[in-house]
This record gives sequence, structure tokens and C-alpha cells, in this order.
Amino acid sequence: MKEEILRMEHIFMKRRGQYALYDFKLNIYQGEVVIAFGFSGNGLHELGELLSGSPAESGRLLLKERELPIRRNFYPEQHGIYVVHNKNNLVPDLTLAENLFLGGKPSLLAIPVARKKQERLAYHIMRKFGLEFDVRKKAWEYDVYYEQMLIKMVKAYVKGASLVVVNEIMELPENGYMEQFRQVVKLLRQDGISVLWLTQRIEGLQPLADRMVVVRGGRNVKTIYGNQCPRELLTRTATERSIHWETDYPPQEKGELVLKTRDLSGKGFSHLNLDIARRQIVGVWSDQWGALGSLHWVICGSDRNYTGRMELKGARYAPQSYEEAVRAGVGHIDFMWPEKHYMPDMSITDNLMLSNYWFRKHHYGWINEKQRQYAALKYRQRHPDWPTERWRQLTPDQQRLLLYEKALDQPEAVCLVAEPFSRVNYYLAEEIRRVFQEFRQKEKALFLFSMNYWDLCSVCDEIYLLPGGSFTQKVGRQEFESHMP
Repeated sequence: MKEEILRMEHIFMKRRGQYALYDFKLNIYQGEVVIAFGFSGNGLHELGELLSGSPAESGRLLLKERELPIRRNFYPEQHGIYVVHNKNNLVPDLTLAENLFLGGKPSLLAIPVARKKQERLAYHIMRKFGLEFDVRKKAWEYDVYYEQMLIKMVKAYVKGASLVVVNEIMELPENGYMEQFRQVVKLLRQDGISVLWLTQRIEGLQPLADRMVVVRGGRNVKTIYGNQCPRELLTRTATERSIHWETDYPPQEKGELVLKTRDLSGKGFSHLNLDIARRQIVGVWSDQWGALGSLHWVICGSDRNYTGRMELKGARYAPQSYEEAVRAGVGHIDFMWPEKHYMPDMSITDNLMLSNYWFRKHHYGWINEKQRQYAALKYRQRHPDWPTERWRQLTPDQQRLLLYEKALDQPEAVCLVAEPFSRVNYYLAEEIRRVFQEFRQKEKALFLFSMNYWDLCSVCDEIYLLPGGSFTQKVGRQEFESHMP
């Protein structure tokens, strides 16, 4: 029987006040390849952080039956865990050979190795893994997403790792590199090294797997043995709901044009031509969060490093700050960092008026007591059974829904929402869809940013595709399935 390399028992891990991992369990055996599949906001990122040495609230993490101290920071490489991610853990100005042996096995570091011998060893190791890379080239000369990830996986072998964690949530290897990844994983498995691959996209990775684990809501909800499983089944399991390619809500006629961009380019995205009208829900999808985040902050006025033209309600729009964007009629909710939108120690009513306090006290005068009473009355009518005192008494799901309702009551013409279904269960998703229809009824526009194409399909009228950050096309509701990335 194979030795158990990793065991995770009842892991609870909080991020930003919510449980990112909730009673998470997983075990991996020697030489086994496990793919953990899930969508944004369901705990994959935090699972990678935990195995990178970040602390958790409770639980047990055992490597070869030796318990690791997960309630405080630890150094995974000292325990035989090597994490490969898109962030640069190679030294850019050192050669491939120098990077390969930097911090390697003690036996390799005990005696200084001459440069030529080092290069010769590196050459033979890379050829063993079927990679014809020039070992004398500097690390920065290699592609940061694919070639450097391959080098890091080989470096895990040099360092004598027992477990390689490929924390590849944002990027999937292109077809030209996929065969090289398969070859490297196959040879790591033959050497008894286990691999845990964290990903949001399963295409091309299934043949690598001994097991596939579906992560939803911070839990391991399903384990699939073997490498053959329809993507539709994985998606339904990961989202806890069927995907509606055509929404259940009837399409509505567009109103006047609210937001328009022409040839808009910024850090991470380029050449976006966008048209959003009132009563419309529009999504933008990209496989890189950097592209979505940059576009989000450009429209919100927090990033002025862009080229192109923007128009808001028919007039030129070039905000110099976030405050100026809000006054012009652009609101935003960032569910990657929801705590930015409320003060936990303030009352619920004051939090609902927070945006008005912030901007109107400087520009339109103080909010009077009647307006406060009106906001409190509207809250009690909508949610008679919810807490009425402090914001922190609300559950995370209640807080999230209130942030949408708060945006609904604001005067903005268009509301930008980052990852609208992050950490959302089925029931809350249906409530959010209901609130989105209220935005339509109030003649407002919604602009949704997400790396999860499936979630956008369930609510949007149109989706703009930005693979790699470059605008390629606009997809209408009838074309969602045929243009799936």
C-alpha cells in the first residue's frame, strides 16, 4: 500500500471575516496526482495559501504522519512541500541552472559546484523531463506563466519535495505547453512525488489525474476517481446549480446609453469597445484577474493610466478620483473585498447611509434625521426578521445582500460589481438574481466583472470576452453556449 503523503483534517480558515475553508478534508498518497477543481471564491486560493505556510483557525495538517503547525506561519519547503504559482519564485537575473540549484538539496549545497558542472547537471535534469531549455539563459527571458512554471516544477524535484502544489488558478497552460506539463507530471509521479493541482478550468488536465476533488463553499464536496468525468457534471457540482444559458427573466428593451468606451486600454487590458444602456446587465469575462481589476479601477476613477475615450450619459467621462466617479453616477461593489463597503461597529441604518454621509456631507449637506428614519423603515419592511442594531450582528449572506440593496437605493446610473457570485450558495444566488431585476426596474445598468463565465451566463444580457486581457468579441444571450471560453 502506498504511503500517505498529505492529510488534512477538519480545516477551518477565515479570510476577511468569512470562512474560506470550512471543515475541509483531503488526503494524498505517494505518487498520486490530485486535481482540486472549483470556481472563484470557493476556497481554492486559500487552500493554496494554507499549503504555502499561511495560518488557519483550526484543524490538522499532516505530512508523512508528522503534524505541521498550521495555527502559525510555517515554511512548507522545510517539510517537503513545494508550491508552484504564477508569482515569481525564481530569481530573474540568475540563469536557469543557478535557479535550479538555488536552495536545493543539502548534499548539493554542501560543496560549491563549478559553473560548468552546474550547467551540465541542469542540462541533464531538464532533458530527463523532456524540456529543451537553454540552461544559460536568465530566468526573466522565459515566459512567466508557462515556461517558468515548468522550471519551478523541475526545481521541486531538485529540492527533493514530497508534494508539489501547482497553485494555477488564474492561468491554464496553452495547447503548445500542455504536453510538456503532462510529461513533467508523469515523471514526477514516477519518482514518487505527489502533485496537487488547483485550478478553475479543467480542460486538458483530466488525463493527468488519479482523482478529481470538487471544492465548493470551502469544502471538499465530491471526489471523482479516475480521469473521465463530463465537464457539465463537474460544473453543476462546483456551482450547486444548473447553468441557465438563457435566463428565466424575459429580456427587456434597452434604455438610453449610460456608459460607452472606445479603444479603451490600460494596464492588463486593451482595445475595449463597450456600450451599456439602462435596464441592461452586462458582464465582462477574462482569464486574468489583473485585466478585470485594472478595467474596474479605470472606470471607477482610481487608475488614470489609460488611453482611449469614455462617455457617461452622453458626456465625456474622465474621472480624476473615485469620489468624482461616484458624483458623476458610477457606483461599485467589490466582493473580493466586501469589508471595504461597511463599518462593522456602526448601526445597520448608518451603514446603509454610509455612501451618502461620505460624499454628501462635503457636497450636498448633512443627511437629516427624516432620511435616516426612512432608510430604517425601508430596511424593516424588506427584512422584518433580520437584526436591527449593529452591522456585525448580520450573517455574511445578509451583509452581502444588503450591499446590493444599498447600491439599489443610491442615485448612480451604473453599478460595477466585482465577482458578484463569490462565496454564494444557491439560495443567495437566487436572491441576488431577484435584486438584479430590481436594478432593471429602477432604470439602472449593471456591469459585472468575473473570471467565472458560467455565473455571468445566468444573469447577463451580453458578455464581453477579454482572454489574456485583449478584447475579442461581444457575445449575446443566444450565443453564450457556442462561445464558451
